[in-house]
Amino acid sequence: ITALAAMSGEPRAADAPRRLIPEGPAETNAGPTLRVMVSTSGYAVDAAGNVTIVTQRVTVGGLLDLSRPANQVTVEGKPTTFSLGTITGGTGTSWQVSVDWGDGTTSSFSTASAGALSASHTYVNDRAAAYSVRVTVVDSAGASDTETFTVAVANVAPSATISSPVNWSSFSIGAGVSVVVPFADPGRADTHTCTINWGNGTTTTGTVSETNGSGTCSGTRSYSVAGNFTIVATVTDN
Repeated sequence: ITALAAMSGEPRAADAPRRLIPEGPAETNAGPTLRVMVSTSGYAVDAAGNVTIVTQRVTVGGLLDLSRPANQVTVEGKPTTFSLGTITGGTGTSWQVSVDWGDGTTSSFSTASAGALSASHTYVNDRAAAYSVRVTVVDSAGASDTETFTVAVANVAPSATISSPVNWSSFSIGAGVSVVVPFADPGRADTHTCTINWGNGTTTTGTVSETNGSGTCSGTRSYSVAGNFTIVATVTDN
């Protein structure tokens, strides 16, 4: 509010008290939101004819709107930044954002400006059905809007190596040959099975020990004849 210099003397007809009136055109945005800038002015005259003019501008915020994000894709175990939609309208200078990721976890944050939203999340397991994500935005006046989208999460195969025996190791006929196969899977909720092909026409099921998608497969076998044999271990997730 700005007070201008006072004037003395008899009030003129044009200086008669009047109600506050709008000045200037209203500014509007097309679409479901509306933002109006209103300028009002007026003055008061006391018995001595002193005049004080005041001017005040107020902003009427538009309706809060969150655009619906597109459906998105990722793979298990990979941190991914997801688009959460775009904020338009709303009141104040802070918006609270909460996200239900559809996998039993949630996150929340605040933003000081309207516009595009994004957040990072890691899905620890793939599944046939896409995850349904729910995003809610609340402005400073308590108005809110909610949108949903889906995230399809694809499986990633585990990685594995044979750590024992080393390549071209030598063993005696009848001696036990122990195979150890460490493996890792970005899908921390995955479980695994393992088979070992001993290269002599025999395949056995390996013993698996794992935690959070990583572990080892192991097995022991002896050979009854001499020769060169290629051992192949196969680790399969669920």
